[in-house]
Amino acid sequence: MSVNGIAFYAFAAVAVLAALAVVGLPELRHAAYALAGLGAAVGLLFLLVGNELLFAAQLLVYGLAVPAVLLVAVTLTRGRRRDEGAGWLSSWWPVAVLVALGIGALLLGVVAVSGDAWVKGQYALDGQAVTQPMGELLVKRYALPFGVSAVLLLTALVGAVVTGRRDDLEEELEAAEAARRQREERMRRRREDRDRARAAQRPAAVAGQAEGE
Repeated sequence: MSVNGIAFYAFAAVAVLAALAVVGLPELRHAAYALAGLGAAVGLLFLLVGNELLFAAQLLVYGLAVPAVLLVAVTLTRGRRRDEGAGWLSSWWPVAVLVALGIGALLLGVVAVSGDAWVKGQYALDGQAVTQPMGELLVKRYALPFGVSAVLLLTALVGAVVTGRRDDLEEELEAAEAARRQREERMRRRREDRDRARAAQRPAAVAGQAEGE
């Protein structure tokens, strides 16, 4: 099967840029849009190599479903505002660089150690369908990992919504407590003003009584 090299590298570049935007954009809403672009680009890569099933799954799940659920979660949590000054580079970028270097070193080590164990398999020829074999692999051999990944993703999204809701409730309680303290402070100042006014009027009343006597 022949693959258009220009289109392949073009979509690969779009996928890399979208992935960088997902982890680099400061706003969750914009990161969700970038995730949709990433899912679409990777899905088009699968389509270019002739795998329609993975194209449809990638586009529907990571190009549409996951960004949609993420946007709903952001809306339910009232769009948590980022800290001022957050951007492409945050205080966590050294940790991210170290993790990336560690993963790269691990992959290079795996390739170096098991280089002789890789076997080049036969790909589908022109006109030969790969959707049915891929479907059988997903529902038979890889059914358990596929289901576990779906459950983990759903659990993570539900946890994010619950955590965001809890943070919103804490903010409301803190705002109510701050308002109560402000009211108490105003009442205290008013009492002090009244006490000072009474203290200022008391010598004048005493002096008036002395003059009358």
